[in-house]
Amino acid sequence: MAGPRRLVLAGSVVVDIRLSVPDRPRPGRDVLARRAHAEVGGGFAVLAAARRHGLPAAYAGRHGAGPFGAQVRATLAEAGVELLLPRDEGGDSGFRTVLVEPDGRRSVVTSPGVEARLAGGVLTAVRPREGDAVHVSGHDLAYPRTGPAIATWLAGLDPGVLVVCDLDDGADVPWEVCRRVLRHAAVVTMTRTQARDLLGTGRPKAAFHELREYAPTLTHAVLRAGLDGAWAEDAAAGVVEVPAPPVDPVDETGGGGTHTGVLLAELARGAALP
Repeated sequence: MAGPRRLVLAGSVVVDIRLSVPDRPRPGRDVLARRAHAEVGGGFAVLAAARRHGLPAAYAGRHGAGPFGAQVRATLAEAGVELLLPRDEGGDSGFRTVLVEPDGRRSVVTSPGVEARLAGGVLTAVRPREGDAVHVSGHDLAYPRTGPAIATWLAGLDPGVLVVCDLDDGADVPWEVCRRVLRHAAVVTMTRTQARDLLGTGRPKAAFHELREYAPTLTHAVLRAGLDGAWAEDAAAGVVEVPAPPVDPVDETGGGGTHTGVLLAELARGAALP
C-alpha cells in the first residue's frame, strides 16, 4: 500500500470537559476535581497527530451552531484541518465529561450532538480523492444512524481511497456494521481487548489471521496493548512486536487516536510498519 496523501476523518469531533479527580465517585457520592478544563477531543486526536507529523488532514463530520461547535471549528482551524461540511444550523456539537484519575485512567460520559447524526445524505457531499485515507472509528460506527450510513458510503468510494478502521475499547459496534466496514478496510487498528471481543482471541497471530477472514483488502494491521506495546502485521514484515517506551501515564484520553494519526503520517513518509 502506498502511503496516504491526506487523512479524512468521517466521524465526530466533540468538546471534552476534562476533570482531574482523586478517584471515581462511589454511587450517590460527590468528589472534588483538582483541575478542570475544556478542550476539543473525540476524533480530533487522530487529525491533530497526523497534522503535527506532516500529513494533511480534513474533517468530514458535522459541527454545530452553538458554543461547542464554535470551539470545534476554531481548534480545527488552528491545527490546520480543513472542514469538508458546512456548519449545521440545527443544533450544537456534542460534549463528553471525562474523569481522569491520578494513574491516567479515564471514565467518559458522552452527550451526542449534531455529529452523531451523520446520515447518508450528508456524506454523499464528501468525495475523497484517490490516495486519501478515510478514517472511521468504532465509537462513530456504534451510533444507530451514523454507523450504517458510513458503511454504505464506504462501499461507494473510489478503489484508490484507503479505508482506515480504528476499533477502540468501549465501542459496541453492531456486528453487521463492523463486517461491512472491514470488507473495505486497508488498515485496521484495534486494542487487544477489542480483538478478544470481536475476533475471539487476543493472541496477535491468531487475531490477525481471523481479521483477514473479514478484511480481504487488508494491508496493515495493528493490535494495541497500552503499556505492553503493540503488534503489527503487513506482507513485508510479517507479525512484529513493538514494545512501548517506559512512561509515567498522565492521561490516556486520545491515546488511540494519537497512535493512529502518527502511524498514518509515518506510512505517508514511506516508513516501514514496525
